[in-house]
Amino acid sequence: MMVGDRRKRRWQALALGAMALFGLLMLVNLCRTGHALWQSRHDLADLQYEHDQLDHQRAALQSGVQFLQSPEGTEAALRKMGNVKPGEKAIRFVEPPPKPSALVDSPPWPVRLLETTRTVLHHRFGGAATD
Repeated sequence: MMVGDRRKRRWQALALGAMALFGLLMLVNLCRTGHALWQSRHDLADLQYEHDQLDHQRAALQSGVQFLQSPEGTEAALRKMGNVKPGEKAIRFVEPPPKPSALVDSPPWPVRLLETTRTVLHHRFGGAATD
């Protein structure tokens, strides 16, 4: 009877282990599916936001096209390109070039530091440290 009980216990342990492994595999699969669902919803929200942004951009562009197709828009675009009506004189304002900064032409800070150090040493020690 002992041998039969051992076999029965072995089969029960094996069956229990198989069920535990099966349950673990099902849990892992459920987690993967849940993560994929969450990722899909997140991607959907991102795509919806991008769609809304593109919709607003399309509406703005359509508004601009409608304005340019109107007489006022056409005139504004032509004037922006420098065209004038017959009998008008065009006045163009030219901005002077920006003044160069004193730091633009100066050498980088390590070179300035080396030059300053040489100058100080030259004055302090009478030219012996210039090499």
